[in-house]
Amino acid sequence: MVWSMNWLRRAVSNVEMKQSDVDGVGLFAQNDFQPGDLVFLELPLVNTKSNLTCVSVCDHCLKPLVEGSPSFRCPRQCSDLYCSEICMNESEILYHRTLCMRNPNWNAFIDGARKTSNEYLIMAAKIQVMKMKFIPSWKSFKGKSFETTIRAENGDDQTTFEKHIVSHSLEYLGLLRKIIDCFISDNDWLCLLGMLRMNVVGIQATDAGTCTGFGLYSVHSCLNHNCAPNVQVSLHEIGIQVHALNHISQGDELFIDYLCDSSDRRQQTLLEQYGFICSDQCICQTFDGISS
Repeated sequence: MVWSMNWLRRAVSNVEMKQSDVDGVGLFAQNDFQPGDLVFLELPLVNTKSNLTCVSVCDHCLKPLVEGSPSFRCPRQCSDLYCSEICMNESEILYHRTLCMRNPNWNAFIDGARKTSNEYLIMAAKIQVMKMKFIPSWKSFKGKSFETTIRAENGDDQTTFEKHIVSHSLEYLGLLRKIIDCFISDNDWLCLLGMLRMNVVGIQATDAGTCTGFGLYSVHSCLNHNCAPNVQVSLHEIGIQVHALNHISQGDELFIDYLCDSSDRRQQTLLEQYGFICSDQCICQTFDGISS
């Protein structure tokens, strides 16, 4: 179970999670960093392959399946393929024994999710199964949540962000309730999808730079937004790497820019996609006229 322990444990010695003055939990440097320094590498806590990828990948770790190399099929002979017996066994233990394509309800769930390109639904289902197994990683997950952004800042008003989460999501919850022996409330399901919407990033598992899937990262999810970030996230094989953009002193909070956008609608885009707007001190306040 060496791979299992490595896959579940996401400890990094260069950073520390603690309360931030900006928003909830933040990520802080444990050492000094110069521009270009690697701050940390991380593998996903849970992932799923992209509906749009044309590359054949392992259904567990998303590594490309090399033609001519042995691959391993689900013990029940469903369509899922794995790059190794280790990945096959990991998948079985964590979620696949419950979420197998041999189950007609899961087949309908995953078919609908992929047709609508809503990979969040598949990841949310995996998380629900893993939470049922009391996997310790979920007890300490501190990513940005749907409840603490939308509910706190926008009250009962449904933003574009919230409508995106709610749309078509509850019908899939009905299917999931038939699959797993655990009641999931509508609100818990929507909050989970909102958390994924705010924290999931792409996974690049090919030399060509193709996005083969999406992953949720425990440490990365604690990074707060700033329009003048001091670190940058890039894809690295089946995970991510975070590098310093400028000098960072020990104890400094680490920030990324949630947007790849230099337009004058940054505040509006942040509100629509992430459910918040920047503080009065943020430099993007000079770009648009939305008041926080």
